[in-house]
Amino acid sequence: MPIENKKPYNYSVYIHTTEHNVINAICLWKEVDDGKNVKNNEPVKGVAQSDTNKVSKDIEPTKTEENNHSMERGMKYLKLLLVLAFSSIAGCATFQGNILPEVTSFPVATNKPSVNVTLSFRQNTNGQPNNIGEKAGELKLQKMVIERFEKSGLYSSVSAVNQNSDFTVTTSVIDEGNGPIGLALLSGFTFCLIPSYATDTFKATAVVKNNKTGVKKTIELEDSTTMWIQIFLLPLLPFKFLPAVISDVQNNIMDTLAIRVYEITKNSSTILPVLSAPIPVGKLQ
Repeated sequence: MPIENKKPYNYSVYIHTTEHNVINAICLWKEVDDGKNVKNNEPVKGVAQSDTNKVSKDIEPTKTEENNHSMERGMKYLKLLLVLAFSSIAGCATFQGNILPEVTSFPVATNKPSVNVTLSFRQNTNGQPNNIGEKAGELKLQKMVIERFEKSGLYSSVSAVNQNSDFTVTTSVIDEGNGPIGLALLSGFTFCLIPSYATDTFKATAVVKNNKTGVKKTIELEDSTTMWIQIFLLPLLPFKFLPAVISDVQNNIMDTLAIRVYEITKNSSTILPVLSAPIPVGKLQ
């Protein structure tokens, strides 16, 4: 079964995670904001928890000091936001890792199981947890995995809430973002003359459970994207736009997962598999 055209990507989902490294630099520069330590979200010493904007009387700064501090902080944010904005549009080209072969078609199955598919998502930046846009990413991927499983045509029903399905697929996706923060800032401050890069590695682990026998099997998939930032890459931007490339990679992961899950279900005693086309299809491993 040929794969239907993938719907256009909703670019708003990854606006806040376009460049993990620059955003992390903003977080590192923003050491104190409104009386809280941003890194661990704990109250700063000398600041009352009941009103984080008021400093205890014995260390209360003058209005002039407060104004100067606010202006310095504002300039820092403005400079870094300009770096982020410029490097996001001045010359970015994102490339697929091509770790997984592209799914070009699905096999046709006559005996189709029902599946309950749930998904969790988290992301790290250079090995540290990064919750910016994490919830939005999870909602997007949960919707995506349901849509791709349905479009595969391999299942009688696909749901995230059907406890009476033949199989339960519990999926965890991790986005490992890596790249040199210093190089990203240097690239931005030199107006992208000096190149920089950031890599996102998407690792999907799915536990497939036969709800009648209790037997579980695990599937592990991985693919990546690498974004290069340099002014000379500007002509490639319309064709290698980060959110679009990430969406293609994630769609392919979900398509591959749909086929791999079906390969498990067809060998299960829950249903009798009858296929009109062999698996794998095309370049699938």
